[in-house]
Amino acid sequence: MKKMSIIFIILAAVTIISFQNCSKPVSFSSSSLVGTEGDSENPDIPTPDDIIPTCANSTLKTKIIDISYSSINDCKWSNSSLGNLGKVNGKMQARHEESIDLAIPAGATLCDMELDFPEQPFTYDDHVILTLNNRIVMNTGSDMHKYLTQDGSGYIYDWSKLVGKTQDVGGTHLYCNGGSTCSVPNTEQNGQILVDIPKNTIQQIVTMAPQSVNQIKMITTGDDDIGDCNHSAISFQVRATYVE
Repeated sequence: MKKMSIIFIILAAVTIISFQNCSKPVSFSSSSLVGTEGDSENPDIPTPDDIIPTCANSTLKTKIIDISYSSINDCKWSNSSLGNLGKVNGKMQARHEESIDLAIPAGATLCDMELDFPEQPFTYDDHVILTLNNRIVMNTGSDMHKYLTQDGSGYIYDWSKLVGKTQDVGGTHLYCNGGSTCSVPNTEQNGQILVDIPKNTIQQIVTMAPQSVNQIKMITTGDDDIGDCNHSAISFQVRATYVE
C-alpha cells in the first residue's frame, strides 16, 4: 500500500472518532464554570441571580417591626469568655453586643428593609456599629475596616479581628454600606441617627450571609473609660418587605 493512502486512512479514522465524541452531550461540573456564584456544597443558599428575580417577580408582603435597644453602659472588661480585654487607652479593648431578630416568617426571603428613626437624641461611646446578618451596615469608625475582611455585601463584623487594635475617635470616620445614607453624632455628643440602606444592598447581604432568621445587631466598643460601651436608649421601626 502506498504511503499516501495509509496517511489518508488514518486521517479519516480520526475524523470519524472526533465527530462521534462531539455528537454526545457535553456536561460541565459546577467547579468548571467560571463566575458561578453560590455554594456548591449548600445548593439551597440563594445567589443574587435567585433573589433579585424572586423579589422582582413575586407577590411581596410587608411587616412593620418595632425595634428598641435599652440604654446600656457595660463593657465587661477582662471577660475572656466574651473575648474582652482589660482597659488600655486608645485601643478597642471591650464591646457590648445586642441582637434582635426580624420577626418575618421562617424561610421567607428578605427583599428590602427600611429603617425609620423618629426624632430622638442619641449618644454613644466609644464607637457604635450596626449590622444586618453580621455585615456592617453603619459604623462610626471606618478606620477599623483595615482589620476586617469583606465580600460582595460589605465588611464582615468580627470582634476577634478588632480586639486590641488601635481605634480613632468615634464619629470621625463614619461608614455607610453600599451607598447607604447615614447620619450619626460624634462620640459623647447628642444628635440624631439616620440609616437609609438601598434595596440592592439588603439583597446582597441576604445573599452573602443567609440566615434562617435575619438579625440586626448593635455593638458599642470601649478602650478604658467608665462610660465606654455605652449608648442611650433608642427605638425605631423596620419596614420589612419579603417573599414567603
